[in-house]
Amino acid sequence: FARRVIERKDINPTTLSGKDQVRRHLRDARARVLAELDKNERALESAKQLGDPNAELATYLTLFRE
Repeated sequence: FARRVIERKDINPTTLSGKDQVRRHLRDARARVLAELDKNERALESAKQLGDPNAELATYLTLFRE
């Protein structure tokens, strides 16, 4: 699976430059995931601060819309 994902990006993981590209791609993907998780956590925390269970539920339901 991982090899196919990388190859679809036209990266050859058997070369030195390809290995560097793989590292950058994985590092960038990890950073995007962590940023999204942080954003979602902050949105849920803000909704919890309102003390309205409906607001919290509405926020949760919109997290994975995109």
